[in-house]
Amino acid sequence: MSGVAILFVLALGIGGTLALYALIAGETSDPEIVDRETAERRAMERGGRDDAPQGADSSHASLDDRDEEQWGERDDDRWGERNHER
Repeated sequence: MSGVAILFVLALGIGGTLALYALIAGETSDPEIVDRETAERRAMERGGRDDAPQGADSSHASLDDRDEEQWGERDDDRWGERNHER
């Protein structure tokens, strides 16, 4: 009797995995290709972020607020002190 239960659990696990694979393959088999503006508009319609940068010039503006002279400095000191000597 326990052999039948083990086979049932194995079959259920393999069947569930195959079913999940089939569902994911069906979702990603024919993706819709759109340009950037259309994708951004659709994302905003579906609840995207309101503070997304506009235009190509400001696309990296929010990534780092450091001044230009600080770009060469490393900020990986364990104790929170910046190494200005490097």
